[in-house]
Amino acid sequence: MFRDISKKIKIKQVPEKIYRSLITPSSITNWWKANSAIVIGKTNGIYVVSWGKDIDDPDFITVSKISKLIPNEILFLEYISYKTKFGKLPFNSKMNVQFKINKVDSTVSELEVTQTGIPVEKIADDYYNGCISGWENVLINIKKFCETL
Repeated sequence: MFRDISKKIKIKQVPEKIYRSLITPSSITNWWKANSAIVIGKTNGIYVVSWGKDIDDPDFITVSKISKLIPNEILFLEYISYKTKFGKLPFNSKMNVQFKINKVDSTVSELEVTQTGIPVEKIADDYYNGCISGWENVLINIKKFCETL
């Protein structure tokens, strides 16, 4: 059994610019407050993000495969590896993240992020709760970043 997180935010920007911010490494490092990002922006491409002051010994790294990519609409990431300097996650799981962009009108879009595959067991509670607040913050950061483009 798994639980999911889904969050939405309206952004005063066209889908094309939001999409570009989701797949452009310099944009990703800005809104995700990461120190590096590598993206091969195509289906079966990769999406790697790392956080921490030391690029040679980062605090966190996520490595994902881009399983589905529909420009200006969907970016679906299948987690391959999650490394933390503080140890492994205390559970095994097959997690995924989807960013979905919907045009609301000519100047506003809605961005929805959905993370799936977090175990329902108590051992994953801290991770789950951290992701809830983490995704809220990330969406606010994306909104701020995209509305200045």
